[in-house]
Amino acid sequence: MHIIRYHTSESPAPLVGVRDEGQVFGLPGVGSLADLWALPLAEIRRRVAGRVPAADVTLLPPVDGRTEVWAAGVTYYSSREARVEESERSADIYRQVYDAERPELFFKSAAWRVAGDGQTIAVRADSVVHVPEPEVALVINRFGEIAGISSLSQGAAGAAISSRPATSS
Repeated sequence: MHIIRYHTSESPAPLVGVRDEGQVFGLPGVGSLADLWALPLAEIRRRVAGRVPAADVTLLPPVDGRTEVWAAGVTYYSSREARVEESERSADIYRQVYDAERPELFFKSAAWRVAGDGQTIAVRADSVVHVPEPEVALVINRFGEIAGISSLSQGAAGAAISSRPATSS
């Protein structure tokens, strides 16, 4: 079950629903993602209702309102090695972050900057290296319950793109 934001030709206002095995279902009484995260997981499941024709659904960015996107960095060994290799003077910091007791957490984006499925993304003009990064996304409600999880890969909604300037020699 994937939590989505969408609109239809009949309802141009953003809606919140779930997509499961290609089918889309509404979540009555849930007007925003903030409303959804205020509910316990059992209540979210209880509210799933009314199939919406998938052909009539246009997906919107997966966050709304004042939602912030945060990330944990240097969580994979290969990521650590890549950061160490590209860092000349501060390579050791990535080894320390990788081996730390807790992950490196950092702010990724505000809701208004997040692109939805199939939407164009903005890339810095001064960057010459653009690396799509596979991500694992967890959605945690106010009760600390994992309300959603998604494995995001290159080209998938939510996958990150890291852009870097050319390195000087």
